[in-house]
Amino acid sequence: MHYANKASASASAASSSETKSKTSETNAKASEVASAASQSASANHEAASLASKNKSQEWAEKAENSQVESGQYSAKHHAIKSADSAASALASKNASASSESKSKTSETNAKASENAAEAAAVRAETAAVTASNGVVDRGPWDASSGEFPVNVTDPFETTDWYRISAAGLMSNPSNPSQEDIDVAVGDNLYWDKAADVWYKIDNTEQVTSVNGMRGAVVLAKSHVGLSNVPNYSISNTYTSTGTNFASRKAVYDAYTALNGAKLGKSENAVSATKLLNARTISLGGDLSGSASFNGTANITITATVKDDSHAHTIANVDGLQAALDAKLDGNGGKATDSDKLDGYDSSAFIRSFQVEDGDGTEVTINHGKEWKFVEGGGIDINWTDTSPGSDADPFDLTFTVTQAPKLATARTITFNGDVSGSYTFDGSANKTVTLAVANDSHTHDGRYYTESESNARFANVSGDTFTGQLNIEAGLKLNWSGVTGIMPLSRRIQKGSYHF
Repeated sequence: MHYANKASASASAASSSETKSKTSETNAKASEVASAASQSASANHEAASLASKNKSQEWAEKAENSQVESGQYSAKHHAIKSADSAASALASKNASASSESKSKTSETNAKASENAAEAAAVRAETAAVTASNGVVDRGPWDASSGEFPVNVTDPFETTDWYRISAAGLMSNPSNPSQEDIDVAVGDNLYWDKAADVWYKIDNTEQVTSVNGMRGAVVLAKSHVGLSNVPNYSISNTYTSTGTNFASRKAVYDAYTALNGAKLGKSENAVSATKLLNARTISLGGDLSGSASFNGTANITITATVKDDSHAHTIANVDGLQAALDAKLDGNGGKATDSDKLDGYDSSAFIRSFQVEDGDGTEVTINHGKEWKFVEGGGIDINWTDTSPGSDADPFDLTFTVTQAPKLATARTITFNGDVSGSYTFDGSANKTVTLAVANDSHTHDGRYYTESESNARFANVSGDTFTGQLNIEAGLKLNWSGVTGIMPLSRRIQKGSYHF
């Protein structure tokens, strides 16, 4: 009984789902009818067409349990519910064999509901496609900017229609299929969804006749003065040679290739005819040398090989072995005419000579030996002329005597004036000279007396007589009959003669 009740409930749910699915189908059909009505008025009512399409999509695809309108759900919602009912019916079938027939009936009803929902969704999709295929009048377009309009693609692509309000030549390099279109005021633009290009409906340049011909005119080159112009075909491949005209696509492809290969303003070229900064190329290792290089011309670097920087074998030097073979053997070899120099026999040249000093000491001077003059004894020795050493201008070695131990000729030195005397001097030894000062030849200051002044003022050592008063203020040494002593005197000697 339990499973029977569940099967019955499932069947009721399926029946309810089927009913709602039919209702959704009816709504979708009504939307389809409304969409068809909107299509007929799409030229003037684009907004209504778009709203109808959006509503049709809602009836077909709005999410489960989301109302399209109050109390009404989409075909997708009912399809999901039908699937749930079918699942419940299948579970009931497995649970109770007694309710199998009822479960099958419920399953059948659910399947029918599902098919109805799918049909409603298809019809809703068809209604949306029909709505999108309507031609939509987008109003005026200003072609003076040189750009095409952007066709509407969201939420679905439409066939757009524009009326040209300002003339111009329009192009779109990013779309190789789009040809340039020159339009005038009054022309129309039509968007071809299949080809993804704009077409021009020419309302201003209708042709009434061609070169005087009417009807289905077939032109030849001669009709328009092009008899000598070759018939070249249009090629979509750009080549530098050939007899084809480049199509817009060929030009675009060439432009794209060139644009992709060109440098940006902040990029560096892989190669160029000149370097931005000149570079110095320097040689190293065993070589030295450098030169500045900027790439505009070839350069030559003068290289110098460093001395003793590397070695060679005799075989690597061209002609060296032959030259060595022509040389003398260092172990006693002797060249032809080795006894001659410039045609003169060796006996004509001084190989060495002897020099002897005043003491009889001799030295031998030969190749590699030097002879030096040593300065000393007041003699300064210098080369005063070292070039060129010719007969007209020989080398000069100058001996300068700066001092000597004795004069070659002794000289007499005589004194005169207030003194007199002379002596002979040759510098070989020191000399003492005896001189005589002439009497009364000069004067002295008050500290000195002449002879007459001294006689008038002083007593002689012996033989003088004192007269008058003699004052003795200190001890007086007297010689009394050979007796020598100091006798203090405290009184004046008034009279008499005293001999000292």
